[in-house]
Parts: sequence; structure tokens; C-alpha cells
Amino acid sequence: MKHERGVALVSVLLIVVLASALAYHLISRQDIAIASTRAVLEYSQAKEYALAAEEVARSVLHQNKASSTYDHLDEDWRFTIVPFEIPNGQVYLRIEDLNTKVNLNALSGQNYGEISQFFVKICDEVAVDSRLVPIWKDWIDADQVTTPGGMEDYEWLGFEPPMRTLDSLGAHLSELNMLVSLSSDQQHQMTEYVVILPTNEMKLNVNTTPAIVMQIFDPLLRTVDQMERSFESVEEAISTLPSLADISEYLSVSSSFFEVQVVVHYNDTRVDLTSRVLIDNDLSGGRLNVQTYSRDYSRRHFVEELAGS
Repeated sequence: MKHERGVALVSVLLIVVLASALAYHLISRQDIAIASTRAVLEYSQAKEYALAAEEVARSVLHQNKASSTYDHLDEDWRFTIVPFEIPNGQVYLRIEDLNTKVNLNALSGQNYGEISQFFVKICDEVAVDSRLVPIWKDWIDADQVTTPGGMEDYEWLGFEPPMRTLDSLGAHLSELNMLVSLSSDQQHQMTEYVVILPTNEMKLNVNTTPAIVMQIFDPLLRTVDQMERSFESVEEAISTLPSLADISEYLSVSSSFFEVQVVVHYNDTRVDLTSRVLIDNDLSGGRLNVQTYSRDYSRRHFVEELAGS
């Protein structure tokens, strides 16, 4: 009898242990599910705040463009709205002019001979083989005619693995790494001089382009950062800086392409957003069109840089 009671007690204890283990497992899984759901919801909310900040930037650009025919560094878009408070967090925002760098896609447009010389100088500045210039030109142009020093499908198909040229405008600077080997330092330096825009035209805003880029065209322009530039026309700029006359067809006093950089801190969640914005100056129907043509959530921004701009 005592033996049977002992067995029953052990059985009861075993059932209690198993029930406790099962309950613990269920509670743990529930906690994980709750935490996962909370993370998804917080990320979604932070992403919406980032998109709202982008909309604020587009509104600022729209107001600026509607009230002025030229862009310079003392306008509202230049001054970062940073930080502004949101419930349980902050949003950092910065707007950058992209018409301050040389557009790599311009190599597929007109005047290749002249424009290519600008890029050769940039390659020299960052210690990159200047053969990158004709290789990139063949990579993005629509034909299969090999540029001297370049490479079209015939040459690329001999590589391992074989490739074909893009035959359309480039979309991201990372594409350069498919064509030549660039160190991380060279990639960073290239971003100071060049940009990829969805057009084969090259227009630099003479009011906002920094000296590091301007001196590519003329060493005498390396001091332009020391002067206040708010020219209302290219002719006015040339009257002050005569050396600009040789590149006047590549100059403008207004900008059409901008980059919006956003960092959102919401509870324990962070979202970085980089948006590229195009301002359509063709006032079709009497409306000014400010549209986002690309968004990138992978590029991480330094909050200190955004706050200090």
C-alpha cells in the first residue's frame, strides 16, 4: 500500500513538473511573440515618421522654388530642421543639393570628349585609373561601339563570370565596383566629387558647388568657398569669376536634384532614410512638381553630422 502511494506521489509530482515546464515554455514564447510584434509596430511607426520628415523636406523645397528662381546656401532648405520632437523620440533632417557634384551619367550625353576630361581630373585627384572613364561610358551608353579604352559586351563576355553592359543610365555609385577595384577610401573620396543622377545632362549650381569640385575645372576656383555666392544668373557669376566662361554651358544658378537625409529615433528603434528628390521646373498646368524618385533605408547617417549642418 505504501509502495502504491509512493508511486502515485511521484506520478503527481512528475505531472506538476511537466505542466510547469509547459506553462513556462508557453509564457516564454508569448513574451517573444509580444516583443517581436512590438518591434515590428515600432519600426513601422518610425518608418512613417521618416516618410513624414521627407514630406516636410519636399514642402520646404516647394516653397523655396516657388518663391525664387535661383538657389543658394542661405535659403531655408539649407538649414536643417533638427531635431524636432515626436512622442518617445526625435527626428533629424537634412537637405543636400545634388547639383553640386559632377553627374557620372553625363558621360553618355553630348560633348563626351570635353566632359571626359573633367572625370579624368577627378580620377587623378582620388588616385583611380583614368581608364574608368571610357569603361563607365561604354557601360551606360546605348550602343555597342567600343570607346577607345572602354569595354562593350564583346569584351565583358570574356570575363569570368561573363557580363553584359548596362546600356542605360547608372543608378548607384556602387556600380563602379563592378568595373574597377576601389578601396573604401577611394569610394569615399569619389562621393565628394561625383553623383549619379537620372539624366545624362551635367549642370552645376555655381552658387552651391563647393571649391573642391569647382577647382577641377579651374585651379583658380579653389577659393570660391570664401566668397558669398547668390548669383541670380550665370552671366552675373561669370562677371565675378571670369574663368567660369569656359564651362558656362555646364553651369546653372538653380538646382533640380536634392537629397533628403532622415534619422528617426523612436523608443528603442532607429530608422535611416535617404530620399532623392527631383524638382520639375517645367510648370506643366501651372503646377510645380516636387517628386521623390528613390528611397534607400540601408544607408546609415551620422546624427552628429545632421545636427551640425
